[in-house]
Amino acid sequence: FALALPCAFGFETASRRSSRFSHLRRFSEPDFDPRVSPHEYGVVENTVGIIIVDHGSKREAANLRLDEVVDSVKRFSGRQIVEAAHMELAAPSIKDAYSTCVEKGATSVIVHPFFLSPGRHVTEDIPQLVSEAASHFPDVPYQVTLPLGASSMIPNLIEEALATTLQFYPPSAAGQPDMGFLGEILRLAQETQGEGGSVGPPRASIEELAGDQ
Repeated sequence: FALALPCAFGFETASRRSSRFSHLRRFSEPDFDPRVSPHEYGVVENTVGIIIVDHGSKREAANLRLDEVVDSVKRFSGRQIVEAAHMELAAPSIKDAYSTCVEKGATSVIVHPFFLSPGRHVTEDIPQLVSEAASHFPDVPYQVTLPLGASSMIPNLIEEALATTLQFYPPSAAGQPDMGFLGEILRLAQETQGEGGSVGPPRASIEELAGDQ
């Protein structure tokens, strides 16, 4: 199974990409002089803006997590224009993020859905919202990547989470109220509920959940 990348007419295979970008191979040839401006080789500099999109939440803590991801991507990649966007429920919207990229000098935009599965949000809602945002900037083309869950690194990330849990929060004996990392998540959720962050019937306490194990 070869992972295909999306293009304007569906998904693009590795062989098709190789053909489409064959002209860039000149940069690896001996006659390429890095001291010469790329413009002399007929290549125009392209400043890419990156938008990382999640679903969006009514809980501010969840939305702030995306900001942390964006900051991490900036540090890791060295890219200058990386913006956060929420599909719904919170700001900035995809339209806001697209505008910000253009204002910062982006000449093209790549949108990454911070989702695990290629469901309706990834295959329909986000592409539609991006298309609407891009319609205000006809000279700034865009592309939408596959969702995070399509990455071949997912098994590594799952194994990392398992190893971390086993090291710091190993399974405890039945009936003990300390639920480790899950307990911390539940405590955070309860604190958010106490601040009016959600509506609905009260949830079971940590001790009650632990007692059900």
